[in-house]
Amino acid sequence: MEAIKMSSGLAEVISSLKAVSDEEWDAYILRLDMFYRHYTKEMCRNIISRAKEAGRKKAYEASREGEEIDHLVKRNSLKVSVVEDKEFIMPDSINFAEYHDNNIRISRRLLRSLDINKAVISKELGDFEPSHVLFYHELYHYYEDVEENFENAGISFKIKPVPFITKTISPDSAGEIAAYEFAKQMQKIQFHPYILGIIGLYEYNRDAAEKIMKDIMMRS
Repeated sequence: MEAIKMSSGLAEVISSLKAVSDEEWDAYILRLDMFYRHYTKEMCRNIISRAKEAGRKKAYEASREGEEIDHLVKRNSLKVSVVEDKEFIMPDSINFAEYHDNNIRISRRLLRSLDINKAVISKELGDFEPSHVLFYHELYHYYEDVEENFENAGISFKIKPVPFITKTISPDSAGEIAAYEFAKQMQKIQFHPYILGIIGLYEYNRDAAEKIMKDIMMRS
């Protein structure tokens, strides 16, 4: 797939993002894993498959309960806030939202960017509430935190980071892939939620957005 320059109009950028399959987005997220170079192709397929299944299963369970976001927040004693980037635990990273210790923080910068461009986004992606998508992604991480054997989709396996040393790891990427799938299912959207972060980057750091797009599309 040919990489698109982020200097293009936003509608064209979103159209290009939509053309990236869920499999390609998930593969990109997996490549960010610190142990990725130790994974075989079979292990990669297994991680993605099991993570997506975990996200779908949790969404099914949550949907059956039929609770509104306000009720979920209250029942689970969550604190949800919209914050500046500097307030994130890792402020120098490209953060869109984060969960930590019953706190869900959502990027004010990202929500502002999405709101400014809501007409174009709605036309290209349909009607949805971006903050709800981000909330459900982080809610999944809350479930990882409190439910037994649920972190990183319950996946663990052995690798050899160096010869003669075997290490049991649980890939963080599995938790991210599962959380994106959970959010997608809960909001019944037809696009990969990671797209929202790229749209936000397009507004304030086009070099970073273009770098991500190039990495994804060069491997498509």
